[in-house]
Amino acid sequence: MSAVTAELVPERDVTYGRSPLSHFVTDLWVLVKRSIARIRREPETLADVTFQPVIFILMFAYVFGGAIALLGGGNYHEYLIGGMHTNAADVIAAFALALLFGYAFTWAGICLGMTLRSPEAAQQTGFILFLPMVFISCAFVPIQGMPGWLQPVAEWNPMSAIATACRKLFGNPNPAAAIHSWPLQHPELAVLCWSAAMLVVFAPLAVHLYRRKALG
Repeated sequence: MSAVTAELVPERDVTYGRSPLSHFVTDLWVLVKRSIARIRREPETLADVTFQPVIFILMFAYVFGGAIALLGGGNYHEYLIGGMHTNAADVIAAFALALLFGYAFTWAGICLGMTLRSPEAAQQTGFILFLPMVFISCAFVPIQGMPGWLQPVAEWNPMSAIATACRKLFGNPNPAAAIHSWPLQHPELAVLCWSAAMLVVFAPLAVHLYRRKALG
């Protein structure tokens, strides 16, 4: 670095020569701090990740649960609400897969937000696009009970892969294991593949959309 460059850049803000990993960790920490600060000021922003999942679970457990039969029998409540009846390594692996999948899927949401004009439009469009992915999967109901033409869609749905992987690792009823479909026979590997694919596609696209919007 030349003397002129060193004089122009404040000493505490020098980023020249830092590795991409260092930039990533710094940016991640800034986003985490901003998110925590916003949650402190506006606790209601957590409603969609706290109250909404509880409402869905209660509805399926006590309203629809009595009409849903599991292949080979079993308790639907155990199928719906994963419990940890297994070893620590499997539990850690399940949480790691869920975090990886959630992180990768977030980039798709970022791309959606970058292409729309307002937060409200992004929220509504995301609800329309992503909610069917949850329901057309084995997250709430067994795939075997779906119409024949819809079953392949559910089998290759990324949500089915993560739900099956977590049920398998947590040691819960897993009717999807009886389906001879590659993602459901190898759910952990399928989650890794889906996560990698989403990161490869949506992360660079999100950065490109952000830069185009910032420069435009």
